[in-house]
Amino acid sequence: MLKNPTPIKAVFFDIDGTLISFKTNKIPDSTQKAIENLRRKGIKVIVATGRSINTLAHISHIEFDGFITFNGGYCATTDGEILSKNMIDPNDIQNLINYAENSPLSYSLMYEDKVEINDAAPEVVGMYAHVNLPVPPLHDKENIDIENVLQANIFLVMTLKWNLWKR
Repeated sequence: MLKNPTPIKAVFFDIDGTLISFKTNKIPDSTQKAIENLRRKGIKVIVATGRSINTLAHISHIEFDGFITFNGGYCATTDGEILSKNMIDPNDIQNLINYAENSPLSYSLMYEDKVEINDAAPEVVGMYAHVNLPVPPLHDKENIDIENVLQANIFLVMTLKWNLWKR
């Protein structure tokens, strides 16, 4: 047993499948009470998610101390102070776009204020439905903002594995 344990200063919560159940699409009351208890003890409660900062309205009824969004690409306090904002190298985004033009690859580009996809394949539409988000609009291939991408999601379809699992 530790003689002088370090006090907990912060607790981080993912959203999809962690705070919000995939089965009920709700945050259990017990989790909400636990978050309130943590905050009463002076422990910071922070969301850490791959989602964009603009897709968190469904958890706005819970008081958090901060948000780590875009898998760490954008970090902010609850009062809107941006602590960190890191764009993906535009060359990497251009390489992704070029690759997808010649291969069957679906992706999304996530920005501070929007999300765009390159195609609405059934698997992509299903993924957005799974996490209760609207399917983003298709991007204009002639006017892609490669300078301000905070996160790129690549959707790989595992047809063989899926077909084997369904048997």
